[in-house]
Formats: sequence, structure tokens, C-alpha cells
Amino acid sequence: MKHYTCNICGEEFDYRDPQCSTTDRPCCAPGELGVAASGEDVCPRCLRVGRSVDFRAAMMDAWRRAVDKTL
Repeated sequence: MKHYTCNICGEEFDYRDPQCSTTDRPCCAPGELGVAASGEDVCPRCLRVGRSVDFRAAMMDAWRRAVDKTL
């Protein structure tokens, strides 16, 4: 049996759960959450919590900070 550890919380999870994301079976979540979780091992609990994160705002803030550092 494969063992997966969540890249967010560090807990081991069952990769067979359809509500998780693994590197070999990327997340099917829409929008920015899908982009952020795809290619990562993310447990179902962290994926549920991720649905409440405003990834667009977080990305824009990070992008602005990166641009400010180059000025």
C-alpha cells in the first residue's frame, strides 16, 4: 500500500479517498484551489479548508510584494 503525507498538515492519509489530491492523481477542484493543489499531496481535510481560502487575493498580494522587491 502506498503511503501519502499531506504537504499542508503533514498527516498521513488514504490516497484512495476521492476527496484528496495526489501527485499522480491531481485535484479536480476548480479555479485557483485546483491550481494550488494539483501536483501536491493534499489530504481531504486540508482540501476542504482550502475551499475557504481566497487564493486569488493571496496570489495577487504575493505577486505585488515580488514586484515591489524588484523596484
